[in-house]
Amino acid sequence: MVGGLQKDLDVSKINYSHQMKTSLMPAGLDLAISSDELVDLVG
Repeated sequence: MVGGLQKDLDVSKINYSHQMKTSLMPAGLDLAISSDELVDLVG
């Protein structure tokens, strides 16, 4: 979650899941940050 907060979810309460067509990451962000920062972001 935003700000590094974490929340446990009960999997049985998830109604559906689907792959998004676009990323939530702003376009070009990968070019503006270092490789280490990118790994921290997605890892």
